[in-house]
Amino acid sequence: MIGTDHGMTPVGPLVNIARILNKHDIKARDAGDGATLFLYLEPGQDLARAKRALSSYPHAFSVYTPDALPAFMRPGQSKRLGDLVLHARPPYWVAGTASLPWYSDLPGISWLWSETFTPDFGGIVASHGYDPALPDMHGIFYPWGGQASPRGMRSSNSTSSMCIRPS
Repeated sequence: MIGTDHGMTPVGPLVNIARILNKHDIKARDAGDGATLFLYLEPGQDLARAKRALSSYPHAFSVYTPDALPAFMRPGQSKRLGDLVLHARPPYWVAGTASLPWYSDLPGISWLWSETFTPDFGGIVASHGYDPALPDMHGIFYPWGGQASPRGMRSSNSTSSMCIRPS
């Protein structure tokens, strides 16, 4: 049996979260990479104002509070989720500011560059973590041998890896 727990989808433009936070004067720490980024607002920051400002980028990402995440994310309840959760929309992806090189402020990435841009180098070409309803997020499953007969499988079948168990 060969299988995967998720697929991958091509990505291009990077959400420049440092630039967006600076532009809207939002003081926050961030953590995340790929499709999801968690924001931890500094004390005194207005959650509603930050969410409103970040919601002005619906083409690139959605903004949620931890208690209103979509069902497919299923993160549970934890203070580690932060104050706001950004979830990228393909082909956009996010990278936490800690993953940027130390010299990234020299050319003005977090102050002057666009809110989204496609890196010339050091970026990624595909990512996962997007809504599993997207066809690119579907994994693969190839059973063979024993009772796993190709006659019993149809190419239109769709299953979750959570439903597969030895019997």
